[in-house]
Amino acid sequence: MPANVEIMFSVRETPWHGLGRIVMEAPASREALELAGLDWQVESRNIYSGNGAVISGYRANVRSTDDAVLGVVSRPLSHRAERGSIPVHRRSAGRGCYLRNR
Repeated sequence: MPANVEIMFSVRETPWHGLGRIVMEAPASREALELAGLDWQVESRNIYSGNGAVISGYRANVRSTDDAVLGVVSRPLSHRAERGSIPVHRRSAGRGCYLRNR
């Protein structure tokens, strides 16, 4: 079974697939995003037909670092940046919860 991992890290233990960087202590939020390869933004971009016309009603969600198309949507979406949600997850982490990027 493939791991489907681009970039990742784990704390103290190697995951079953053996991929990623191992760190000995849990990093701060900003460093965790960098280690996990999540230090990028989602950009909403126009989609064009073969003759260069904008295809109305559809947008491409694109990763800012490499222009990878993450998906196509038919209505505007509000992008909640990963950075904005980390403090909420951090508060939960002390209660037996942990962060996982899926």
